[in-house]
Amino acid sequence: MNMFADYTSYASVIIALATCAVLIWQLRVQRKHNKLSVSPHLEIWMDFSDNRCQIYLENYGIGPAKITAFEIFVDNKKIVAERHQLIPQTIKSLFSSGMPIIIDYKYAWVSDGFWIPVGRKVTLVGCEFQPSSALEDKILNLLKSRVELKIQYESIYGKKDSFNSKEKFEKMQIKYESDLHA
Repeated sequence: MNMFADYTSYASVIIALATCAVLIWQLRVQRKHNKLSVSPHLEIWMDFSDNRCQIYLENYGIGPAKITAFEIFVDNKKIVAERHQLIPQTIKSLFSSGMPIIIDYKYAWVSDGFWIPVGRKVTLVGCEFQPSSALEDKILNLLKSRVELKIQYESIYGKKDSFNSKEKFEKMQIKYESDLHA
């Protein structure tokens, strides 16, 4: 009978160790899943209508994005300005030659520490231009050839990611308001 008790106690220890191993494995799998389930993904879009152009930054991910760095380059030179002057300084650098001609613009302050919730679309800049032929193509070509937006961001778990507009501008699609209503 004593021998049976020894086997039972050994079996209990083995079962307890196996249970602990499965628990540790399951916790790791769940933690990995939790991190993936809150991953942000930033994208940039442009919208043209009635001589207006708007550039949006949108979080298409499944978790909020915390901006850790927001930089704009024009002609490979970093725009250096206070955060509330970054977009106006960029517009001044881009459109100083007067082609195309800007009538008015509005912009958002996006800087380090700014959070973009899931599904939120932030209008980085909205410009109204003097009517011109092929305005959309001129603006898109200007952005492709001269502007680079670099954003560093992270998830609520601290997983770092980045966004660079160079690749995005190359693939960018122009959305026309008339197409949206068709």
